[in-house]
Amino acid sequence: MSKTEMIRARVEPDLKHEAEAVFDALGLTSTEAITLFYKQVKFRHGLPFEVKMPNKETLTAMRDAEQGKNLKKWKSLDALKAAHRVRKILATVKPLAAEYYKLTGKPLGVTGEVAEYVAAEILNLELAPPRTLGYDATRQLRKGKQQRIQIKGRACDMEANPGRRLGTIGTIKRDSPCDSVLLVLFDNRTLDPCEMWEAPMKAVNKRLAVPESKAHKRGVLGVSEFKKHCSARCVWPKA
Repeated sequence: MSKTEMIRARVEPDLKHEAEAVFDALGLTSTEAITLFYKQVKFRHGLPFEVKMPNKETLTAMRDAEQGKNLKKWKSLDALKAAHRVRKILATVKPLAAEYYKLTGKPLGVTGEVAEYVAAEILNLELAPPRTLGYDATRQLRKGKQQRIQIKGRACDMEANPGRRLGTIGTIKRDSPCDSVLLVLFDNRTLDPCEMWEAPMKAVNKRLAVPESKAHKRGVLGVSEFKKHCSARCVWPKA
């Protein structure tokens, strides 16, 4: 079929030049790129990509990127590649862990690892090297200081009544060289994070020293107990 129809459109000069540079790198002319777009619209009966309004979290991330704030920094390209690979592994593991819990009523045993990675990603923490004594991540503070953090994860049945759904936190390393304990709560149906609570290590140690049960001696606290009696504050999502 002969090409007889003309398309005219006004766009910003910078947008035109940048787009044409991409077309050139792909070996396409502007006419070929526009034709390709039209054919994809025809075949798909719609736009060949998703168009939607960004949510609040995405808008915040976009503003931070423009202003150079809260950006995750990597020590090397290999570290960035490793983080990307871990993200893909977790994307595979999470639905499997959720299905396992649904079938057996027991966690698969990856909640702690997922909690560490999710907390580091969302709160911009630096994960400590494996088998670091006493803490799992650090937070950069002013004047080059660091805050050492123990990270704990708990998968909860968010559909159960509030009195029974939370359970206990895994063993907290008492009197360890860290400054706070961070609790990541997951929905056990999806293993998606729901809340993150952080408490000073001094307050946690003080609560564990109360001789109310054998669990305290093992470094175990209830989730509700951690929230109410350890000066914990919700650090994500922020109100």
